[in-house]
Formats: sequence, C-alpha cells, structure tokens
Amino acid sequence: YNRQLPSLLVSSLSDKATEFYNSINKYDYPYDLLEEIKLPSGSGEKIEIRFKNGKNLDALYILSEGHIRCLGLSILLAKIVEDKLPIVIFDDVVNAIDDEHRRGVIETILENEHIKSKQLIITTHGEEFVKQLENQIPIKEHAEKVSRIDFLKTDEEKTIVVKLDAARNY
Repeated sequence: YNRQLPSLLVSSLSDKATEFYNSINKYDYPYDLLEEIKLPSGSGEKIEIRFKNGKNLDALYILSEGHIRCLGLSILLAKIVEDKLPIVIFDDVVNAIDDEHRRGVIETILENEHIKSKQLIITTHGEEFVKQLENQIPIKEHAEKVSRIDFLKTDEEKTIVVKLDAARNY
C-alpha cells in the first residue's frame, strides 16, 4: 500500500497540472509552454516535463526558480480541483515569481472555472500583487467577494495593528 500511495495520489493530476502551468505561463513564448507534466509515481522518481515539440526533461534541472514555483502551484491547484476542496490558502503564493507570471496567477485563480468558485485566503507581503489582484475584481463585486486584513507595524516593540477592509488609493 505504501509503495503504491504516491502513484494513487498523483495519477490523475498530470493533465490538469499541465493546464494550470500553461495558464499561469501564458505570457511566455509559445515554445516555453508544456506539452506534458509527468509526476513521479514512486519514491526517488523525478518530475518530468516535455515542451511542445521537445523531449522529456527533468523539471527541477531545466526550469528556473520562478518556473519551478509556477510548477508547484500548478500541481497544488490540480490537487485542489481533484479533491474538490472548497477553500484554498495561499501563503505568499507569488514569492520568487516575476510580474508576468504574477499576472498569470491572478488571471488563473480569478477566471479558471475550477478555481474561481472557491474561497481563497491569500497572504502576501507583495503590495503590488495585492493591487493587481484587487484591480481585477469588478468594483460592484468587491464588497461581496473581498475581505482585506492588513497587519501594520507600530513603533512599539512586538505590537501589530490590525486594519479590516482599509480603503486603498492606488
């Protein structure tokens, strides 16, 4: 059972992970998009990717740090969809991901039919990412769909001020 468990957990994720990866990376050159992601089915196996018109390659060897993060996020999103989870918590989801890919992350989580209906909890220190995310939500839906909690430093040591739904002027 233990040896077969990794295979059972990832057997149906490859196609959906590839779809999410290509969605997040849709602003890359077309030849940078993937034909397939092959997830490991056992201990010690590698994550293999195949570019369009290419051969199978070790993903961790060939991809940049930002693309590896996009790959990890794609696998996570595929697993969330597969398990039909109603809530997703992203902890600093765009750390080490560049602006074009951040845009792809925002569009994917807000527009993908499988993800957009889920409750998202997003933590980040990236103010620009929050700005871009909030600007993608129509103003008439903002009050209904968005609750924002800001944790602000104070001059006092080990004290944090919490602001709920603070107005933003970009």
